[in-house]
Amino acid sequence: MGHGSTRPLPPALGQRKFLIVAIDYFTKWTEAEPLASITDKQVQAFIWRNIITSEAVLPVEVDIPSPRITFYDFEQNEEEKPVNLDLLPETRGNALLRSIRYKQRVTRQFNRRVKTRPIQLGDWVVRKVEATGLSHLKGKLGANWDGPYKVTKVIKPGTFQLENPEGIPLARPWNLDNLKKYYV
Repeated sequence: MGHGSTRPLPPALGQRKFLIVAIDYFTKWTEAEPLASITDKQVQAFIWRNIITSEAVLPVEVDIPSPRITFYDFEQNEEEKPVNLDLLPETRGNALLRSIRYKQRVTRQFNRRVKTRPIQLGDWVVRKVEATGLSHLKGKLGANWDGPYKVTKVIKPGTFQLENPEGIPLARPWNLDNLKKYYV
């Protein structure tokens, strides 16, 4: 929807000198309302009345009746509107779940082609700076990875004890999610 505003118009009946106009640039559908003054409540009411809750009918549908026009019942629509508004959060939640399922399918498809390169004892790795808690010291343009470090012990699958190149062990173990293999 497009919108715009200009200076006041010459006063009309009821001292109306402002005009709110909304145009759908795709269908060229226009909604307009003259007002004596423009307040945020009047603009909200205009948008609610003329855009959000309107049942727009395209000019083509007036000449050639479509099922949407033929089977439209105003009273039934007004009765069902509160129910539909009550179900809106559930509908949005279902859409979110469908989106998550789709992303999971795409991720699984991508991950099928990824070859895993397991980290083993004696490998060199780098760790995420973000996981160290020191990313704010490196700044926005700082490196994303810190290291290299040598894997000295496999505590359990996916958890490793590391040491720096000088042989000094790090204070805590590191998870595989925060490590990446370093190729020397």
